[in-house]
Amino acid sequence: YISREETTEVNTVSDVCMVMMSGYISSNCLPSKLPTIMAMGKPIALCCSPGAGLTEYVEKNQIGLTSNIESQTSFIQMMDTFRMQKDLCEAFGNNSYNCAIRDFSLSTIVDRYEELFRNITYNP
Repeated sequence: YISREETTEVNTVSDVCMVMMSGYISSNCLPSKLPTIMAMGKPIALCCSPGAGLTEYVEKNQIGLTSNIESQTSFIQMMDTFRMQKDLCEAFGNNSYNCAIRDFSLSTIVDRYEELFRNITYNP
């Protein structure tokens, strides 16, 4: 465990940033550190349960690699891929940054809240 204050410093010097989710989490959820890591242009090493909603987001947007939280072999293969394919890491990092701007910028969030509010208050 590292404090929030240390997280930015550690992420800054890291080639890849790991996001681990407990095995019991299989629904859609977004760890608060993910948008920050993405905005830093870092590739994501996601360890979670198979079928977790975040797995689809990482794979679909090509922002990193995923491994099964319960499989040591899966984790080792993922980390070996990062280690051996530097060009892939750079591409994931670029994609992470672009997705952060697209999905988590202030204007995007405001637009989504406005749409949600319109849908809630609209009475046909």
